[in-house]
Amino acid sequence: MVGEMSKGLVTTQTQNPVAHWQAKFKEFEAGFKAWLAKQSLPVEAAVVTATSAAIGAFMGTLTNDDSSYFPTSLPNAASMNP
Repeated sequence: MVGEMSKGLVTTQTQNPVAHWQAKFKEFEAGFKAWLAKQSLPVEAAVVTATSAAIGAFMGTLTNDDSSYFPTSLPNAASMNP
């Protein structure tokens, strides 16, 4: 991939959409980190917490709930036999 810097944006000469979106994401990430570094500590903590919660919620939707596959056992099941 051949790229050049033009007005702060990375432009690619190839038409690869994956490389395009990777460059856009890196550009967004750099801008976000620069903005976050300028914020006060309470704002930074709140933004990082909210971002982490959003990522965790998204990751939670990608996983299956395996607890429903395992039957629950009764406590002291042996002593409940008549």
